[in-house]
Amino acid sequence: MKKILRKKRIYMLAVPMLLGISVMLQTSGLAQQAPTAAAAARAGGQGTVVYDYADQITRLVQSGKIDELSHLNIPSSTGTVKLRDWTTQYLSEVQEQEKQRDKQYSEAVAKAQDQLKQEHYEQAMEGVVLAYRIAKDPNAFLELPWVKDLTARVSARAADLEKQGRWIESLQRYSDLNTLYEINTRFKGDMQRLARRTRLLAVYTPKTLYDMRKKVLDQEKAAAAAAATSPASAPAADDDQAPDPTSFTRWQDYVQNITVEMMRRSIEHSKEDWVENTTYDTLVKGGVDALRLFLTTPELATEFTGLGNADARKKFDAALDGALAMGAGHDLTADDVQKIVTGLIQASADSIKLPKEVILMEFTDGAMEKLDPFTAVIWPHEVPEFEKNMQGKFGGIGIQISLEKDPSNVDKIAIQKEIQKLEGPSPVEIPPALDKSKEAKVGSSYKLVVITPLEDTPAFKAGIKAGDIVTAIDGKSTEGISMDQAVSSIMGIPGTEVTLRVKRGQAPDKDYKLKRDIIKVASIKGFRRDQNNPSKWDFMLDPDSKVGYIRITGFQEDTAEELQDAIALLKSKGMRGLVVDLRFNPGGRYVRHVPAGWRNRLHQGQVQRRAVAGMEGPCPDRNSRQHAHGCARQ
Repeated sequence: MKKILRKKRIYMLAVPMLLGISVMLQTSGLAQQAPTAAAAARAGGQGTVVYDYADQITRLVQSGKIDELSHLNIPSSTGTVKLRDWTTQYLSEVQEQEKQRDKQYSEAVAKAQDQLKQEHYEQAMEGVVLAYRIAKDPNAFLELPWVKDLTARVSARAADLEKQGRWIESLQRYSDLNTLYEINTRFKGDMQRLARRTRLLAVYTPKTLYDMRKKVLDQEKAAAAAAATSPASAPAADDDQAPDPTSFTRWQDYVQNITVEMMRRSIEHSKEDWVENTTYDTLVKGGVDALRLFLTTPELATEFTGLGNADARKKFDAALDGALAMGAGHDLTADDVQKIVTGLIQASADSIKLPKEVILMEFTDGAMEKLDPFTAVIWPHEVPEFEKNMQGKFGGIGIQISLEKDPSNVDKIAIQKEIQKLEGPSPVEIPPALDKSKEAKVGSSYKLVVITPLEDTPAFKAGIKAGDIVTAIDGKSTEGISMDQAVSSIMGIPGTEVTLRVKRGQAPDKDYKLKRDIIKVASIKGFRRDQNNPSKWDFMLDPDSKVGYIRITGFQEDTAEELQDAIALLKSKGMRGLVVDLRFNPGGRYVRHVPAGWRNRLHQGQVQRRAVAGMEGPCPDRNSRQHAHGCARQ
């Protein structure tokens, strides 16, 4: 299914551009304004007729009116023959995709209904989610009686699992339900609550969460073994079992240096600068809801012993009610919010005794959840990674690493990761709210593998290759290390040294002593790698029609310069049209780095600007550490 959808996405984007409906953009580096698409068509001698047909085709493709497109009578004149050929090719591609989609839809429905008959409701949901994603009419699919019945059963099971404190299993089911009903947000609140509860465990009691996850996996494997009808169908011997991790990130590292001022600034900017209107009352409710979860997540009492006292929990619960009462029916100010939070800090000190920094971080993160999934606060412990992403450079050795079960197939892994960047995030069992603590660890089956060394970097020059397995960092075994810990250990100040012990094939392990350097990460990419020089990008999507393609993966310090270089290269090759791909771009320092000519076009609506992309607002000195600590990332 992924292959079909991926092909369709790329083709749906490329075909209208190949048909000559190119977006002609102006940048500050161009000497004169680029011609419009119509002017470009006329300049090529195609005339108004060609442009009119191209315009019709584009509109039909964008609106999904494939039947009308198939009946469009494109003449066979010299100027339009290429349009006709491209349209025929596109329709043939769509027809083949529809056949494959219908087949996969039928298979998914059949599998789901078979599992439903056997009362395997969770397994049936897997087929339902798949069928929903590829259904021609997703809303009608949700109204099918058997789908509604399954939804009710799984919903009831998810609620029951939550009552039993089986957070991970409940979250998995609510995540599936939220996928089906994401538009009407029927299960959004349930999923967010379970995701936040699970994240609390990941941050404050990671070993507990690890044990929970291990128990769930063991149960799933036991169920699969019991369901096996013959030795041939029984599960293979468990080679996924990783040993207990040797270390977890301390929660104190997450909350270190958090202050009341950071909380206040984040709340203020969210209220004043968010893309839609919100109120301080709404943000306070989100913060209170987040803190209340501490009272109903008993596992946290192993770390915060005050939570084990019933009277203390009752007292803090009353303080939370009081905080909500202060906001109900009142037009709160930032001063009021700060007063509420400081009051909760004191109430905690008098009852459950959560550290002040924990109250501040969890209240603020809970408030952000009342906005959208893309708004978050960059806390002190996240600043280095955030600055690395914003600047597009960092101190390191120049390798891409990953935890992989099959290190021998790094070429396929690298391709998959590149496709994922193009497609955007894939559906996952555990929502992004768990991103603050990665569960994956190096174990007996999962190895820390080099996916690729970046050219002209210390790792590349030293001879480290794709597929190498990193077994130790500075003499310390990578057994039990997480990805976050591995990346943190390898990165460092340029000029300092790090030693990697590397295993390659059957050869003895070898130590590589590497001096860290400034590693540059490009934010401008092309349609494919240059065949003559794989370290560079090919930006020409259609050489015949001179249509270029530029993908902007983020707005970094030198994005504007990279963009102008790519456009200059395309212009030197006679570019007449340009596709700018901003899909899944998380944003960045937008205003600072977009050239004036582009900003004019964006404000005029010729290229749609997303208000949530970037870090705009009244925060001063965008390079300062203080700003990064307290400003909301949108």
